[in-house]
Amino acid sequence: MGTLALALGVLVAVGALWSVLVYNGLVRLRQHALESFSQVDVELDRRRALVPNLVESVKGWAKHERETLMAVAAARSGGDQHGPSRARFEGETRLAGAIDALIVACEAYPDLQSSEGFRRLAGELAHTEDRIAAALRFFNSNVRAYETRRQQLPEALVAAALGFDKLEHYQLPISRAEVETPPRVAA
Repeated sequence: MGTLALALGVLVAVGALWSVLVYNGLVRLRQHALESFSQVDVELDRRRALVPNLVESVKGWAKHERETLMAVAAARSGGDQHGPSRARFEGETRLAGAIDALIVACEAYPDLQSSEGFRRLAGELAHTEDRIAAALRFFNSNVRAYETRRQQLPEALVAAALGFDKLEHYQLPISRAEVETPPRVAA
């Protein structure tokens, strides 16, 4: 009886140690993913801060684009959340679409295009979009690592029992055709 009790005790201790190691690994991966989103937050806030300047620089030139300007302002005011949530992703997607529509509308105004202030803002915005994309790639990579570990057996049993929730990847709001089409370069 003593050998059976000892074997059972060792089995329980090994199971408990394994559970602690799995738990700690999942916590580390989740925290890494959430921490990586803080850089995305910084870049999204940077873009949000550039929008009023962009709208102001366009306002005087593009008087006929009032609807587009209003859409940008509405999209900007609709997403002051932080952290990776579906609502945040949808709000930022609307803002990115509104900014893109504004930039496209501005192509009809050559004087605006040649304005130093507008060119500088457009350049800052393009640089910020590149930084957002890089931060999102890093975030999605960390989410993939967490989700892979969270869903694999036998870790999935510990994750489900201890409430490790699913983290969402951020999907960029572009189509495959847009990705495969080379950018236009003015001559």
